[in-house]
Amino acid sequence: MGWGYREHATDEYLTWKWVYSSVQVGENPVDSLNAWCTVNFHNNLLENGRTMSDSLVFMDGVTRQIPIIHSITSRGDGGINWVYGNLNFRNGILISSTTGYL
Repeated sequence: MGWGYREHATDEYLTWKWVYSSVQVGENPVDSLNAWCTVNFHNNLLENGRTMSDSLVFMDGVTRQIPIIHSITSRGDGGINWVYGNLNFRNGILISSTTGYL
């Protein structure tokens, strides 16, 4: 089932915009609603959904390791000790950190 249009009245085939697939059809997986266009939710929420962070691409998300300092402690002799670590971001989402400080 789908919704599409002909770009020109003489076009033989439709340009699909929404397609529901009960079976795999081309790039459309089983039991899926597929958008072949930008979807504007007009400030409404998507609710009760689940996804994997690898399934999303944030156009402005960073993928990098950011160094941090976990702690600074006195050595007792006038010096200090630094404990360094990292925060690891993929696509703007924090995916891990060092030494379990999350």
